[in-house]
Amino acid sequence: MSGYEAVYEALAEQGLITAETGDRVQACCPAHDDERASLSLKEGGDGRALVYCFAGCPTQDVVAALDLRMSDLFADSSRGVVVDTYTYTDEAGSPLIRVDRTDPKGFWQERWEDGQWIAGLGDTRRVLYRLPEVLAAVAEGRTVYLVEGEKDADNLRNRELVTATTVLGGAGKWRDDYAGSLAGARVVLVGDADDEGRRGMRRMLEALSRVASDVVCCLPRRGKDVTDHLNAGFGIAELVSLEEDSVFEPIDWRSYTPPEDEWLFKPWVPKASRVLVHGPSGALKSLWAMWLAAKLAHAGRRVAYFSTEMNKGQTVKRLQRLDPPANMRVYGKFMLGQDLETAIKNFEGYDLLVIDSWSSARGDISSNDNDAVSSLDTDFFQPLIAATGATLMILDNTGKDAVTDKGDTIKQTMARGASRKRDIQEVELWFSRPNRTNNFRTKIECTKMRLDIQIPSPVTVETPQDRIEFYLVEKDTMSTRPMWMEDAVLVTAEIAGDSASVAEKGHAGNTDPLASLTTDTKIAPEIFDPFAELRAAREKDTHRRGTDPW
Repeated sequence: MSGYEAVYEALAEQGLITAETGDRVQACCPAHDDERASLSLKEGGDGRALVYCFAGCPTQDVVAALDLRMSDLFADSSRGVVVDTYTYTDEAGSPLIRVDRTDPKGFWQERWEDGQWIAGLGDTRRVLYRLPEVLAAVAEGRTVYLVEGEKDADNLRNRELVTATTVLGGAGKWRDDYAGSLAGARVVLVGDADDEGRRGMRRMLEALSRVASDVVCCLPRRGKDVTDHLNAGFGIAELVSLEEDSVFEPIDWRSYTPPEDEWLFKPWVPKASRVLVHGPSGALKSLWAMWLAAKLAHAGRRVAYFSTEMNKGQTVKRLQRLDPPANMRVYGKFMLGQDLETAIKNFEGYDLLVIDSWSSARGDISSNDNDAVSSLDTDFFQPLIAATGATLMILDNTGKDAVTDKGDTIKQTMARGASRKRDIQEVELWFSRPNRTNNFRTKIECTKMRLDIQIPSPVTVETPQDRIEFYLVEKDTMSTRPMWMEDAVLVTAEIAGDSASVAEKGHAGNTDPLASLTTDTKIAPEIFDPFAELRAAREKDTHRRGTDPW
C-alpha cells in the first residue's frame, strides 16, 4: 500500500472526506475541530501522501490523529526494512522515545504516550540513551563514553564492555540539560572524524567541563566513526585524542618496523592494497580480472568477484569456461560505500575483492567529486581492507579521447572522473588494445606503483579463442608461455642450478607463482622484467611447455 492509499483509507474510515477534485482530496482535519474542510491530500510522484492543513496543524499531529505513523506517508519501499530499534527510557527504565533505523538508511522517531507509540516527539522529555546505565556508571565512578549515534553506542558497549551513550539525533543535537546526568562523571567524547563531529564535540566539551570531573575528546583511528574504528580491529585504547589529532608529531621511524610487502600476483597485485584496473571499453579488463581471480582461487586464495556491469548470461559463460573452485564467489550486485559492517562480516579472511566496475557500483557517489572519492576511501575502502586483509581491485573505464583544434587525437590514459580515484591506489594498471582488429590481445602497463619496487615492464598478452588463458605475446605472435606460470618456482630453481630448492618449495602447493623471481634470479635493476630469465630458459628448452594454443 502506498502512503497516499494509507492516508486516504484512514480519512475515509473516519468519514472526513468531503470532496475529490482532480488529483486533490479535501477533508476535515482530524487534528482540530474543523468545519471548513481545511485538509488537502495529494499523491506524490512516488506514491507518497502530500498532506497539508490550511488551519496550521503540524503534519505530525494530523498523522497521529489518523492513528498512523510518519513513515506511513511514504510508499512501502521508501521507508525500507526496520533493522534496529533504539529505546530511550527515564531513570526507572520506563519508555520515553523510540527510534527505528531502516535499510535503506533512515530514522523514524516516536514517543510513548497513553500506552502506545505515537509518531513524532512532541514535548516528550529528552534524555541520554541508556540513561539508567549511565547513572549507575557515574555513581560507581566508571567512565562514560559519549558517541555519535545509537548504533555506535551499542557497538562500543557490546564489544568493549563499557558504558556508552549518545544523544537523540547525534552530537549536533546536544542540549545543555543533558549535562546534569553526567555531573561528576569521567567522560570520553568520541566524535565522528569530520568537521561536524569536531564541532559537536567542542560544544559538548564546553557544557560538560562545567559539571563533569574529567572530559577527554577522541576520534576514531580508522574510518569515520567508532564503529569503523572497531571494525578495523582497534579498541578503546587506540582512540586518537583530539589534541593528538591536531598537533604535528614527528614519526618515530627508528623504533617502527614496517611490514614486509606481500603479493597475490607479483609484480602486479600486492596483498591488502588498492588496485585500479582501467582502460577503454573492449580492452579485456574484465576478462583478465576474472581470469586472475579464478587462477588465485585455484591456487587456494579466497576471492569474491562482483560482476555488476555485465549481464548474468555473459558472466555465467565466462565462469563456465574458467570453472573456478568454490572458494571464488561471484555476485551480481555491489554498492560502494554501503553497509561497511556487513561487507566486513561477509568477506573477512578473503584475499581478493574485485569490483567490476566502479561506474556500475558507485550508487549515488559522484565519481567526478574528489571530496566524495576521498571520503569513500577513508570511510569504506581503508576500513574494509584493514578488517578483511583483502586486496580491493576496482575496474574502471578511461575517459574519452580528446581532439585538438588541429584535428589531432589525444589518447586518454587516465581513469575517467576525479583525479583522486588514481591518487588513492597503491597500483594502477592500464589496459589498451595494440591491434584494433584483434580483440583477444591486450597490452598491460603499470602506470603507478606505490610499493618500493621498480615498475614492471609493459607486457602484451593474448587469449586463444577456444579457452580463457592469457599467453605472452612476442614479435607480434602469441607464445606458448602463460602469464600465470604455475611452474615458476621449478623453472627458477633450474636457472639458479639449485635442484634442492625445488624439492623444498614444492610445485603443487605454490600459491604465489611469481614470488621467488626477485630472490632466486638476478634481474637488472634498471629494467624489472619478471619474465626475462624464464624467457631465456624457454629458448633452451622449448619442448617443456607443450603445444601451441593455436
